[in-house]
Amino acid sequence: MTHTITIAPAPSTPVRACRYQLERCPDAATIYVGGPRCAEEDVVHLADLISQLPHAIRTLRVDIHAMDGVPLDILMALRNVLSEWRELRRGNVRLMFALRPSAGSA
Repeated sequence: MTHTITIAPAPSTPVRACRYQLERCPDAATIYVGGPRCAEEDVVHLADLISQLPHAIRTLRVDIHAMDGVPLDILMALRNVLSEWRELRRGNVRLMFALRPSAGSA
């Protein structure tokens, strides 16, 4: 059975550029991240969300297809968060993102 949860900020939380949706089953989870941009605060929020996943979850997939461009520093910060989770949980991690064609390519 899969549970889907849309993460909405608390009323006192500043509005974030990113939106999160979590799908979870007993041993795996997928977090969908979308929005026009992602800031450092969003990576911190995502790290907190990931750290709160139940310990039975050993496979984590983070899908950022719905994001409009991800700066390299943010992508590297996200990669570090996922690597740390993988080491702590001894689990599997997949980061899914869209490859955008470069200008001038056919």
